[in-house]
Amino acid sequence: MRTKEFHLGDVLSIIINRSVTVNRSVWTEENRVRTLVGFLTGKDDWYQHRPMATAHKCRLYLVEKFPQFSTPEMEGAVEDLDKEVEAANGGERAEVVVACWLEKQVAKYGEYVTVESIV
Repeated sequence: MRTKEFHLGDVLSIIINRSVTVNRSVWTEENRVRTLVGFLTGKDDWYQHRPMATAHKCRLYLVEKFPQFSTPEMEGAVEDLDKEVEAANGGERAEVVVACWLEKQVAKYGEYVTVESIV
């Protein structure tokens, strides 16, 4: 098995099914998540073949490896995030809300997570 460090926001984006990557442009977000899932599966083109099933498999794997990111406390934090993003009505304010939320998670769990590949 291979290991590699990924930013906490990339790992959480898959686990909580929300976009919380750093530098959240559409291209950057998709690229970061694709890179993580590609690493986990050993397939760079995973998104061309059954992307939803592959992403779901990776989510389950990450939850198993990092149970601290799938606790009632984290679920509450995600609910709070959802409420704040909704209240921000999108746009730049929502981006700030997500960035602040991620900063809190980084302070608690660390900025990078060492991930082990599935294959």
